Amino acid sequence: MHIRKATEKDIEEIMKIYRIAQDFMIESGNPNQWGHFYPTREIINKDIDEEVCYLVCDDNDFHGVFALFDIDEPTYQVIEDGQWLNDEKYFNRAQDCK
Repeated sequence: MHIRKATEKDIEEIMKIYRIAQDFMIESGNPNQWGHFYPTREIINKDIDEEVCYLVCDDNDFHGVFALFDIDEPTYQVIEDGQWLNDEKYFNRAQDCK
């Protein structure tokens, strides 16, 4: 398995993966967070254009997709009934992956 940046040619497979995730969320009692309307194709295309959309894949198939942003997320500024463990960044980019 490996992770790579998504490209425009991956959009149909990405949409399939998100549909599976949407169905799972709905069937697991969370029908309102994504429904069958999020993320939109436009959002995914924007993530690809901004190079924040990644695929988890092997030599034959795609197994996952995610967007990784190196910015503060406004929706995480207020956490109800909890708190962050620290004020560190959400992630740190590896300096060298060999």
